[in-house]
Amino acid sequence: AAVRGLPRVRALAKKRRFVLVLLALAFLLSLLSSAFLWEIHITGNETLSDGEILRALEECGFSYGRCWLWMSPGVLQSRLRLILPQIQWASFQIRGSRAEVKIVEAQTAPEPLQNDEAVDLVAARAGVVVKTTVLQGEQAVQRGELVAPGQVLVSGTVTDRQGDTFSAHALGEIRARTYYELTASLPLTQVLREQTGRSHSRWALIFGKNRINFYQNSGIPTEECDTIYHEYVCSIPGVFRLPVALVREERRAVALQRRARAEQEARTLLEQTLRQTLAQSLGEDGEIIDLRFTPRVTEDACYLTLRAECEQNIAIEKK
Repeated sequence: AAVRGLPRVRALAKKRRFVLVLLALAFLLSLLSSAFLWEIHITGNETLSDGEILRALEECGFSYGRCWLWMSPGVLQSRLRLILPQIQWASFQIRGSRAEVKIVEAQTAPEPLQNDEAVDLVAARAGVVVKTTVLQGEQAVQRGELVAPGQVLVSGTVTDRQGDTFSAHALGEIRARTYYELTASLPLTQVLREQTGRSHSRWALIFGKNRINFYQNSGIPTEECDTIYHEYVCSIPGVFRLPVALVREERRAVALQRRARAEQEARTLLEQTLRQTLAQSLGEDGEIIDLRFTPRVTEDACYLTLRAECEQNIAIEKK
């Protein structure tokens, strides 16, 4: 007669005792690992880098491999702000072995303007003045005048009708006709990396902060190759993560091939680069009046010269 009920369960459990022990050990290990930090995700930071924040958190005792059960978010926030005064507020959310650290950076207040300090508007580059708008300060140039870089356009030292002088923060806009000449070059022979189809892999095991390599040499490649890293983490996303990961380092051999670049292709790339450079120099309020390109081709490279006539605000502050 077939064995059923509790005796059958006992018989199956006895046969699979080793599997049940492994499952129990895995459950206990995952439960124990969830009390330690194995993943820290930082959000909200703009000027501070993740590395700077992680180093500061490590000084606070909040780092990889640390037990978080007895950590106080309020104490951590206070310590973090002492180390990094740029942080106004920080929150800590821990789910299993994953910590979410949200950063709010302090806003730097603008420096107050000193009434007794003269601030001039000077020319950022040479040009011919076409329009002046002075809101505060004493105008030092007139329309049609040629100005040189660094020349004072609006003075922060003002003389009133009685002959008395006082300091002011010059405000205004001086638009001028400016001229640009930019040159860029590009080789007519380009080097391309093409995969040969040969590849090999090597493996490593990461346990906590330690790495065990399953290879002997340093892995310095003897040929050109592309390296791709694949990391297999022992985790369930959003639930838990064990401090164990298997890393496969795949190296794909490549061959360097030389290809002749068409002249028109080179000119197109150079023109795009020169246009971007000119746009950065003009700023948002600059205008292009006339634009010309002059190419020159040699055996090895293509040269392109941009000449432009523009109109822009050339006034910048100088104390």
